[in-house]
Amino acid sequence: MCGVAIPTTHFAIPLRSEKLDVDDHYIAWRQSHDSPGTEYIDGEGPFSFCSYPFLLNPRAKSKLLHTEAKFMMNHTVQQVGLRAPHLTASAPAEPMHIDQQWGGRR
Repeated sequence: MCGVAIPTTHFAIPLRSEKLDVDDHYIAWRQSHDSPGTEYIDGEGPFSFCSYPFLLNPRAKSKLLHTEAKFMMNHTVQQVGLRAPHLTASAPAEPMHIDQQWGGRR
């Protein structure tokens, strides 16, 4: 079967994909991988569909990617807040004026 695409219906698990709470599952999976000092025999940790996204249907994969993107954005904002507290949302933003003709900042 070299070069032939296999339809997702041959390996995706539709019922599992529809019933899976992707947000909760992703958070649990992420915590199991990010916990310091957590050692697993196979290096993978407890089973999670997040480790095997090919088992999910396209809708569940899309939700998983969206959940991961939200997590990564929140994580990045938190890291910026820890490194530069003056840049967090609680600090008033300095207005920026753009000179339309030159594209320079005033």
